Amino acid sequence: GTPVTGWTSVGNGIYKATVPSSLRFRQLYVNGTPTIRARTPNNGIYNRVSSWDHPNKTIVVKASDVGSWANLNQVEMVMHRSIAQSNLRIASMSTSGTLSRIVTQDPERKWVFYYGDAVETYYRNVPYYFENAYEFIDVPGEWYLNTTTNELFYKPRSGENMASVSVIAPKVERLVEMKGTVPNPIKNIQFMGISFQHSMWLAPSTTGFQNNEGDILDLFQKPLRT
Repeated sequence: GTPVTGWTSVGNGIYKATVPSSLRFRQLYVNGTPTIRARTPNNGIYNRVSSWDHPNKTIVVKASDVGSWANLNQVEMVMHRSIAQSNLRIASMSTSGTLSRIVTQDPERKWVFYYGDAVETYYRNVPYYFENAYEFIDVPGEWYLNTTTNELFYKPRSGENMASVSVIAPKVERLVEMKGTVPNPIKNIQFMGISFQHSMWLAPSTTGFQNNEGDILDLFQKPLRT
């Protein structure tokens, strides 16, 4: 991982630091502990999808659950279905009356509507939250990376002094790779006296994520991880 230093206060208990333009990540470790990518509602609380507009491939939610977010295309809609999870990057959003209509980016837009009209049955009242916006930072332990300005924002937890705290941003997805074949599989491998930490997983930031039971992915995807 890469240490992040040079923190300055921006008010409301939030601090910021500049990171290299080459550094992109979805995880952040502070004093050795994973932190929360800024989200709303907060950790442990969920909104519920109101309905699914299959002909227009649009997700309908309560207008009270959305807001005016500066970097809308960086925001993700994270759904926790009964046996799987979806990370849907937002393309556009419009509000009329008490409802808002969300169009997500491709390719995940076609993944989530893969079941056609049955999407309403499969995903009825599904819980979700929004993730990855500066406006979502409202509780200690949340962070947001603005990839346009290369600024990292963090709201420290109790006891964390930003002048001395250890903040580590991961910079690699793959720490160790071992390859075998069916006739000659990898086997009898032991790791001793070594720890693996500060890795990351970037795929949802560029292609979204949609999985099925047992992490078997839809036909439109190739596997993102094993």
